[in-house]
Amino acid sequence: MMMKEYLNIIYDLYPKDIYPSDLSYPYTPENIKQWELIEEGRKSNEYFENMITMLAKFLNCENHQDFSLRGVFDLSRKAILYLPKNAKTIDYPCCVINISIVSKYYCVYFSKGTGLPINTLKQGPNETQKLFEENISRIIKTHYSSYIPFPMEYFNEPVPHIYSGVNYNQYATYFECLMTTDLF
Repeated sequence: MMMKEYLNIIYDLYPKDIYPSDLSYPYTPENIKQWELIEEGRKSNEYFENMITMLAKFLNCENHQDFSLRGVFDLSRKAILYLPKNAKTIDYPCCVINISIVSKYYCVYFSKGTGLPINTLKQGPNETQKLFEENISRIIKTHYSSYIPFPMEYFNEPVPHIYSGVNYNQYATYFECLMTTDLF
C-alpha cells in the first residue's frame, strides 16, 4: 500500500487542522465515523479473546491481559502476553498484540513491561523475537486473514494536518492514527 492510500484511510477518520480540544471536533463527520468504528469494535470481542487464548497456549504464557479499547480513543484490540521466565526473549518478557479496528493492520512487539516506553518498536527485535513474531503472525492470520502487519517504516512518520490527543507537536503519526495511541 502506498502512502497516499494510508492518508486516504486517515483523512476519512480524522478531521484536518482541528485540535481535539476544539468544541467542534466531536461533531465532525470524521470523528463520528471513528466513533462508529470504535463502538462496532467494542461489540465483537469474542473473536479476539479466542485468538489471544490460542496465542497464550502456543507461547506457554504465564498470564495475559486484554487491554482492548480501554482508552477513550483507543483504536485497537490489545493484549499483553507475559512470556515464561525461561523464554529466550527474557530482555523483553511481554509480547504486545495490537489489532486495529479502524484499518486492517496488526502489529506485534515485545516490551519490558506495562507502563514502560522501552519496546522493540523503537529498538528492533532480536533474531529470537523475530522468530516469535513470525509464529505469532501466523496465528493472527488464521483469525484475521485479511489483516497485514503495520508498515513499521511509518511508525514515527507524521501525518500532515492531523492532531491527536497524544501527540502535541501538531502532527499525529501513522501508527497513532491506524493502530493505537497507547504503547506499553
